[in-house]
This record gives sequence, structure tokens and C-alpha cells, in this order.
Amino acid sequence: MDNVGGLDLQSDEGLLENYVKIRGNTLGKPVFYYMWVSVFAMVPGEKMQEIMKMEGFNVAKFVKKDLESGGGWEMLSRELGFYKDIKTNKIMSDWMNPYTQETNNVLHV
Repeated sequence: MDNVGGLDLQSDEGLLENYVKIRGNTLGKPVFYYMWVSVFAMVPGEKMQEIMKMEGFNVAKFVKKDLESGGGWEMLSRELGFYKDIKTNKIMSDWMNPYTQETNNVLHV
């Protein structure tokens, strides 16, 4: 099972190239992602609690490094994300921590 469908699953270089193909591509072309996620807080021994939403975009591309610089791949990426209130879906400027009851400024990505 060293080579499945032309994929090198044994060498470090093959595994890295497969990751690049999953996350982006080996052609140096940008790949765009949209995200809409829930953010949870977790305290050991307690049930996880949804505390906010996040919506955003990511663009990334992989650049093959030459052997003189160590080889491998470099991922160049930029991301934009906004934290949103779970009830109103509005972008938040501050947020009340349910554990400490403190209000905190929200720093968006």
C-alpha cells in the first residue's frame, strides 16, 4: 500500500505533497475558502458552550521551495474574519464573557 492511485503515502515528501494537493494545489494558483463556524468555550468537567459565530474568507497558495533553501512548500495566506453574536448574527465590537461576566473588546481577524 505504498502507492495508492499514484499517491506516495510513505515518504515525507510524498505526504507533504499530498497535503498541499488537499489544502490547495501544486500549481501555485490561489485557492479561496469561505468559513461560517461556531466558536465554543470549554471548561474541564462542564458542557461546551457556544459563545459566538465567525464568518470569513481565506485565500492561500503554495509555492515550491528550491532544494538550496531546504525544499518543501511555503503556504502564503491571508484571512479576513468577523466574530458575530449568536442571537442577532451582527458583527460584535465587544463581548461579555459568560464565565467572568467581564466585557471584552473583540479583535477581528
